[in-house]
Amino acid sequence: MSKAEQLLAANKELTKQLEVMKQNQAQSSLGDILKNGEDMGKASLYTAMLDGVDMDGLRKLSDDLVGQMQGSSVLLLAATADGKGSILARATKEATAAGMHCGNMVKAAATQAGGGGGGRPDMATAGIKDIAKMAEAINAAKSSIL
Repeated sequence: MSKAEQLLAANKELTKQLEVMKQNQAQSSLGDILKNGEDMGKASLYTAMLDGVDMDGLRKLSDDLVGQMQGSSVLLLAATADGKGSILARATKEATAAGMHCGNMVKAAATQAGGGGGGRPDMATAGIKDIAKMAEAINAAKSSIL
């Protein structure tokens, strides 16, 4: 194996290790997310802003969290990774029955920050172009609930 091939292999391994570490760090914050819900009338809203987590990571985290949510609950996760922003919303069956629509939430968020997205009442995703406006995007998603 040439020196260049060795460096590429080492780089690939380090990148993989970094992704695992980021996922583990995000995973460790799961308990905190569900402790800090906001009563939004129709549902409890759980939000988190994560750094270094891509859309696949958000999906994995949301899978873990949705199973732990009770009653009428909505999860709104926002993250930045590699200069890109992502938003994911998930809702329990009780929340969708109460009229919550994740697609409308993420669409409002994405519009606020120059992105696009949408989805089903129980799950939706969006890409955010202007990550400097992530806080505004989250607030727009919250406002869409009221």
